[in-house]
Amino acid sequence: MPRAALVSVAMCLLVACAALVSTTTPAVTAQTVPGDKRTTIPGFAEALDMIRDLLDRGRGIEAENIARALLARVESTRGRDVLEAAEVLDLLGRAVRRSARVKEEEKTEFAERAVAIKERVLGPWHPDLAFSLTALGVQRTLRLDPAAGRPLLERALAIRERA
Repeated sequence: MPRAALVSVAMCLLVACAALVSTTTPAVTAQTVPGDKRTTIPGFAEALDMIRDLLDRGRGIEAENIARALLARVESTRGRDVLEAAEVLDLLGRAVRRSARVKEEEKTEFAERAVAIKERVLGPWHPDLAFSLTALGVQRTLRLDPAAGRPLLERALAIRERA
């Protein structure tokens, strides 16, 4: 890889790190959106916690399996474009980021869907959107397309600074 491309990738990753400083995966709850009258899915929060725990312990394959099952459950009970689906997609994207078994297109699709859902439901400046933008920016950068990743990472950073 040419030196200029490596420098560009490094800059994008630095911006991503800055956006992630003092942030964790946002916890989406029924109270996240004012006036939202969603019913919560039984065991949803516990399943998210389990996935996060597995990811923190480096058990990505197990986290991926549970996240895929939870996503199917959310989509069958609540629909494809709900906030709960975006939360699971964020974690699923984290679980498969280093996987050689999962195609790059599918990894990018998870991140793009999460961003689209959060932008629609929460709005373009909501702090929870910054996490998904960072994930999409990192995914695009890892696909060796830092030019596509950088604006997303910069937007995530702007949202974090505004919050």
